[in-house]
Amino acid sequence: MGNKHLKEDKKYIKYKGQLVTKAICNAEFSALLEYCELDTLAMVMIYEHFRELKN
Repeated sequence: MGNKHLKEDKKYIKYKGQLVTKAICNAEFSALLEYCELDTLAMVMIYEHFRELKN
């Protein structure tokens, strides 16, 4: 019983070596996506700043 049934249940997936719900995995993915968007925005802002300094 136990983990065998969890592995067969499509509500659970393996993430970082552990069984977690899809909701938790989706929340982690959303947080990572938001971080990447902010990081990219910061890089663009830095690039634009240096481009302005050059002119």
